[in-house]
Amino acid sequence: MKKHACFAGLLLFFSPVSAQLTYENNRIVAGDEVTKQFISYKDSGRSGESCLWDFSEFSVQDGSYEVYYTGSSDTLLIAREHNTSYYYRLRGDSLLLQGLENRETLIRHKIPELLLRYPMAYGDSLGGYFHATGLYCDKLRLEEGGYVYTRADASGLLVLPSKDTLRNVLRTHTVKRFVEEHVPVVFSETKDSLQQIYPVTEDSIRYRLATDTLQMETQTFRWYAPGYRYPVFETVIHSEIAGLRCDTVFAASFFCSPNEQTYLNDSVNTALRDSLVQEAEGLREIPGAENPVLPGMKKKNRHPIDEVYYNFYPNPVKEVLQVEIYLPEPVQVDYAIFTITGELIYRDRQDRAEGTVKREIDFTNRNRGEYLLYIKAGEKEISEKILRR
Repeated sequence: MKKHACFAGLLLFFSPVSAQLTYENNRIVAGDEVTKQFISYKDSGRSGESCLWDFSEFSVQDGSYEVYYTGSSDTLLIAREHNTSYYYRLRGDSLLLQGLENRETLIRHKIPELLLRYPMAYGDSLGGYFHATGLYCDKLRLEEGGYVYTRADASGLLVLPSKDTLRNVLRTHTVKRFVEEHVPVVFSETKDSLQQIYPVTEDSIRYRLATDTLQMETQTFRWYAPGYRYPVFETVIHSEIAGLRCDTVFAASFFCSPNEQTYLNDSVNTALRDSLVQEAEGLREIPGAENPVLPGMKKKNRHPIDEVYYNFYPNPVKEVLQVEIYLPEPVQVDYAIFTITGELIYRDRQDRAEGTVKREIDFTNRNRGEYLLYIKAGEKEISEKILRR
């Protein structure tokens, strides 16, 4: 019977582990099974360090589904997810997407998508061109080519639905920009004929990206926490781009519980989590000791306000700017919005704010242009540029 891990917030609240992805800790492993949930979409917010992602409140949109990983790391790895099989290959230190298949669509990559390279730490990036061909319902021939770019663009603290906190979380941001072409299948064509495609070069893909008036873009955000192999959260945004116009086709978020990932046959991450538990256990004091941060932990071991975790979105803002700050102890928080010329147009204050605090700032009647967001939490000051569109 599965046992629930109860130290999610305790572990990483005190963790000195750096935010990075490694081959040993984060590669896909055949035989793994995890559960994902479709959840309400949330804007991914800013990039940078000391970010805050509060996923403590969300609604399940479409139930749960299992993800199965099969194959072999020496040949081909297959992820069966939501009625689609994704084909991956680990080549040296790189993770490549080779294709996908479901009841309606078959896609094979002649030039695979480069998704990750191990190790990957905050600020690291990678990219490359890709090209794929396929069939849709055996009636349309598909061809797509483009560029995929991934950057570890943010690190910080993540608040789980259980209210536990994960520190040293690393977020990767993948942008896939591509063009598609659909043509009717010739009667004599078969799936095997997908192999017989004229050679495609990076120059030809680059030319299509520069000249096609309609393009597709898929942005994928993934949040990785130390001690867990797979992303805890994922957000996918797919858009159509025509000139200066960008229309969102769909946006979805997914949750893969850390508790689910503790059931994996994963000795490396299990050892890491165990070491963090032992570290936290060594900081316990007598039962019943008062502690406003974590029950049973010594006050002197709390994290002081030496680092402020915060987030704001959307940016650019059209109507309402959402601001979130995580505070491990009660402090006074001041908010202000200035125009680019220094005029104060908004001010607010919260006394003895603690935990995750939120503010909504109305930009509905503001002129388009740049503004400055200013926050003071205790003795720490934050300033960020906001664009009103």
